[in-house]
Amino acid sequence: MQRHRRHEGHGRVEQSFVEGDDFTRRRAHNPGMVKPADTPFADPKPTSARDEALAAYRALGYNRPPQTKPTLRGRSVPVAQAASHAPTLAHLSQLAQDSQQRLMALKGLLPPPLLASLQGGPIEGSDWCVLVPNSAVGAKLRQFLPAIAAHLRSKGWDVQTIRLKVRVR
Repeated sequence: MQRHRRHEGHGRVEQSFVEGDDFTRRRAHNPGMVKPADTPFADPKPTSARDEALAAYRALGYNRPPQTKPTLRGRSVPVAQAASHAPTLAHLSQLAQDSQQRLMALKGLLPPPLLASLQGGPIEGSDWCVLVPNSAVGAKLRQFLPAIAAHLRSKGWDVQTIRLKVRVR
């Protein structure tokens, strides 16, 4: 049995909540707008897990489910595969791979500690840029530039000039 609670001495009905089985639950804002379950406009039976969860939230008095973190939809795709499907990204990834291959071709030519500190940079036609960690490594590598260019040309790459750039951390 549900009844409204009255304030003492005022003679009016308090509209904030209805006492009953669960007296802390608030009344519906517009009780006349609530659709009974037996009307033709009632929600259809839940068909999926999502519909069942939404029906459970509605039964608890929620208009919409609580906010949660967004979920990723679909399946994940590796970056290399996604880059190969886009023409611009495919060209950039091909240039990055070519730069790494050029750097690995210098394996027998440069000392291993020096080679480990280098990073392949952009390729622009017959120019290749090599990124160095500091100016001391750049000065040492500058001594090897003619031998590096000749070695890469003998391996089949068209390298006329090699630029050195110091990486900014």
